[in-house]
Amino acid sequence: MALEPGFLVIHSNQLEQLRSLLVQFCQRYPLSPLELEQVLVQSNGIAQWLKLAFAASPDEADPFARGLGIAAAMQVQLPGRFIWSMYQLALPEQQLPDLSVFSKDSLRWRIFRLLPALVTQDEFELLRRFISDDKDQQKRSQLALKLADLFDQYQVYRADWLADWAKGLYRLAQMDGEAKAMPDDQLWQAKLWQAILAELPAEQQQQSRFSLHQAFLQQVKSWKKAPKNLPRRVIIFGISSLPQQMLEVLSALAPYCQILLAVLNPCQLYWADIIAEKDKVKAAQRRQPQKAGFLPFASAEQLSGQAQPLLAAWGKQGRDYIRLLDQFDETAAHKELFAHQKVDLFESPNTSHLLGQLQDDILQLRSITETQSQWPALTAEAARSISFQKAHSPLREVEILHDHLLQLFAQNPELGAKDVMVMVPDINLYAPLIEAVFGKVPMGDLRYIPYSISDQNSKKQQPLLQALDVLLSPEQQRLNASTVFDMLDISALQQRFGLKAAALPKIKQWIEGAGIRWGLDQQHRQQLGLQHGFEQNSWLFGIRRMLLGYVAGDTAPWQGIAPYADVAGLEAAELGPVLVLLQKINELWQQLAVKRSPADWHLLFTQLLQDFFAPDELESQQLVQQLQQQLQSWLDNTTGADLEEELSLQIARQAVLEPVQAGGLQQKFFSGRVNFATLLPMRSIPFAVICLLGMNDGAYPRVQQRQDFDLMALDYRSGDRSRRDDDRYLLLEALLSARQQLYISWVGFSVFDNSARAPSVLVSQLRDHLSAGWSMLTGVNGADGSDLLEQITSEHPLQPFSRRYREAGSGLVSYQQEWASLHHKAGAAVKTQALPVLNDLHWTLKQASDFMREPVRFFFNERLKVRLELPELASINDEVFALDPLERWQMQQQLVAELKRSVEQSQNGQHNWQQQTEQQLELFRLQGRLAVGSGAVLMQQDLVAGLEELAAGYQQFLTAYPTADVGFYPLRFVCQQGELAEQLTGFRQGPPDKGGLAYAELLPTALIKDRSIVWRHLVAPYLKLLLCCASGLPLTLYVLSRVGQLVLQPIEKQQAQMQLGQILQLMQQGLSEPLALEFSVGVELMKQLEKGAAVDDKLLSKLERVYTGDDFNNGALQRSPYLQRAFADFDALWQKGQLEKNASALYAPLLAVNYSEVSA
Repeated sequence: MALEPGFLVIHSNQLEQLRSLLVQFCQRYPLSPLELEQVLVQSNGIAQWLKLAFAASPDEADPFARGLGIAAAMQVQLPGRFIWSMYQLALPEQQLPDLSVFSKDSLRWRIFRLLPALVTQDEFELLRRFISDDKDQQKRSQLALKLADLFDQYQVYRADWLADWAKGLYRLAQMDGEAKAMPDDQLWQAKLWQAILAELPAEQQQQSRFSLHQAFLQQVKSWKKAPKNLPRRVIIFGISSLPQQMLEVLSALAPYCQILLAVLNPCQLYWADIIAEKDKVKAAQRRQPQKAGFLPFASAEQLSGQAQPLLAAWGKQGRDYIRLLDQFDETAAHKELFAHQKVDLFESPNTSHLLGQLQDDILQLRSITETQSQWPALTAEAARSISFQKAHSPLREVEILHDHLLQLFAQNPELGAKDVMVMVPDINLYAPLIEAVFGKVPMGDLRYIPYSISDQNSKKQQPLLQALDVLLSPEQQRLNASTVFDMLDISALQQRFGLKAAALPKIKQWIEGAGIRWGLDQQHRQQLGLQHGFEQNSWLFGIRRMLLGYVAGDTAPWQGIAPYADVAGLEAAELGPVLVLLQKINELWQQLAVKRSPADWHLLFTQLLQDFFAPDELESQQLVQQLQQQLQSWLDNTTGADLEEELSLQIARQAVLEPVQAGGLQQKFFSGRVNFATLLPMRSIPFAVICLLGMNDGAYPRVQQRQDFDLMALDYRSGDRSRRDDDRYLLLEALLSARQQLYISWVGFSVFDNSARAPSVLVSQLRDHLSAGWSMLTGVNGADGSDLLEQITSEHPLQPFSRRYREAGSGLVSYQQEWASLHHKAGAAVKTQALPVLNDLHWTLKQASDFMREPVRFFFNERLKVRLELPELASINDEVFALDPLERWQMQQQLVAELKRSVEQSQNGQHNWQQQTEQQLELFRLQGRLAVGSGAVLMQQDLVAGLEELAAGYQQFLTAYPTADVGFYPLRFVCQQGELAEQLTGFRQGPPDKGGLAYAELLPTALIKDRSIVWRHLVAPYLKLLLCCASGLPLTLYVLSRVGQLVLQPIEKQQAQMQLGQILQLMQQGLSEPLALEFSVGVELMKQLEKGAAVDDKLLSKLERVYTGDDFNNGALQRSPYLQRAFADFDALWQKGQLEKNASALYAPLLAVNYSEVSA
């Protein structure tokens, strides 16, 4: 079917109407089979949305939703790429390449090459000062990029300037046809453009965008008929603005093909005259009718009475674009093509709510005065179609949004996740917060909301890109253990090095155990700026330990290397791929240290991709292919710019990685979920609910500083792009695209002092307009607009667990049920029924000791098999600076064990315990468990503090009990409540006058603190003493420590059996329900009762401070998640005196044990 050529422009205030018209138009006037439908869009979201409409069933009940049943043979392109292809088609004699020599990327590297020679000229003094002292070429690269971008803008918006400069005319043409001289300090721009042209052949000089554009327009005029490869129809859809140059190309093609341009126009009346004084240019042609009574080019005072304020404030970009389109519009001549169909599709929105009324005001160009008289007072339900939310932080914004969507879905079951669009100024800032809030809810939970995140930086989504960034950044990378862990998780790297995913947990365990923290070796650390390099905790340090351990096992250190013996057997083969990877990284980083030409960098980077990655998944294969294409594109650009200079790694890395990391139109947009995306132009797709987050003052409109040398700032022309104008129009599009609710959120309070923070100036304008134009419906008296803002604005508390969410009438809603328990008093909770009593229980001394120290934890661990401790997330990337308590205790335990063995052997004259201790400390250092340098000396001094007193006490014990008892004692105590059994050895025998057995318990910690016994450390020795005495084995037990040494005397057998029976009875009881007892509280209570104190309010208050803490010290409750779970406050623990009974049975005998201090 022949298509009638022409430039057709269709306007509508609703994008779905335009989409429906395009589908019907293509259905009525189809192309030939297999002929491509040429579609120009500016965003991936618009392209997908349009394809979905074409693919919809033609049998849909809703006529606006009917499609063609298939979306095929559609060539979707960016406008710039299409325009270049038209230049190639119309000007075959110029043999235009796919990439212009005047493209931004090609100009960048040409300018980079030219700058060193040009800056020697006087006109370039400004640039010469900037790029001085530029050893790594970074300044020159940044300047070349900025200048290439600037000249690219000049080619589109100021091509007449470039034409004048090429002729040696140093002037700036104005929009009114006049020209003014260039500023003297900016003459270098014309000189630079002349230098670029001077080194190009004559035929390439004619390939500048201005020259090509003029040649194209002349060539098209000479066509007798449409060329063979010219598309018969071009559809332009969802683009908010096009430069005049592109419109001229489309207009030139219109006599030979059908140009169908769909325009989202917020107003059905002519509104191009509501402009600032400086922009007044009389339009020769206008498409829409003018508003009755409208005064063209009215003063500011007159405009306020007849113009729509938001359209005037936010619509500058759309206004200029629509005025520009009127010059090319030929729709009136082709109305017969739209039989039974309106050409302009302006439809009034649903005006039953505030959002629809505001949209209708914009459509009808109503002034604020007309608005006030047009609309009746609002009900609360109608007003909430526009909602404002004030939070304390971006995280709270996302949490509040999650709760709001759940409430919205509950109130309106017809709404689904696919009907919600959430946009933010910077998605990379909000993406981790979105993952934290929406991603924490499992799929089976009723609160689960499916979601997807678009527009993210590819580096944040692609682990392979992150690994490549690590490999290409040796001057920035410490090569932390966690960094290598992340690299080992990449499937493409596993395939390349033959690494098994199942072996990763074992490999990670080896790396941590070998003490690897960061840095390849000493040389690598010196390259990072450490003046005194060291090898400890580096990869070389750990690898040597693992290899020696594999060869020699757990032996003494050899040549300053302490073996790590866990790498053994057949499993050791899994370490091989890691060693090869580290070797490859070392070799690569040595190669990267040398400057290279672009061609050499291309070869090295290509080899890098082959050496490190073997992609086995489609996504990683596409990414590697994209990297290879970018490498080739960069090589083509530098070759075309005749750049053979050796470049630094930083320049080459940025040129290859940054375009890939930035992402593009390939990113997904529609996914049937709540979609989070960046606020971008040309994203005016209608949704039932549109949510805008992060609308803070200073964050939106986004600030894009113009360069000081950008001459376009001195000469505004209609159609010029501005980031702030784009953002204003984008907010207008978002307002018009919401069908049921517009939700706007910002950080309205300081997280530090709760002071108020202003929203974006655009949000303030919207709020002021609503306040002035509408009021709330009241029962008796009228209400002013401030009541409206109060009705539709919610101020949220700092924390999601605030009690305000549970207060009636607050208007706040929270679905975060995890916080509900915080608002219930523990004492008021219903007491749960005890579990059945267990019989035939068998315990060891360690279990009994655990019970006495923490009886509540004992119940959770032993009966419920539950552990509530959060894992310690110790850093595996930093060398040791301070010992954590567990590591310190383990090292002290090892020192005490070695001291005990050495002292026993020194009795026979074999060893000196001081020498063994020094060797053990040196082993700690060689294992990487101590700090480096003087830090290690301080740690060693801390670890050996008090060992002399401990050694002296043990030597005294051995002197008093010189004979070792080699007997093996399987001791067992049985009663009705259970059994306690242990096999003991290591006893000593003294002279006949002392009689009986003796045992020395060496503690790694201090037994005496602040002149008081630390009773917690006596629990295990006390139980050992009880078991021995109850088994008829009288024992004298020495408890020796670094500070304080005691002797526990034997206990009568009957008394010991009675005490053990009480302990086992309480253990049995403590398995049925948490025992109302805490060690420090119980011991303090027994001490006070022993002193004769009465159980009164004073004592209970003191015990409560021990349990809950005060302003200066944490109590037992803060330190134990088990106590927090079982006894949330002291009243719950006290249980009307039950704590006293339990403490008397369990801890009173401990405090009454017969002991004496060891005499020197």
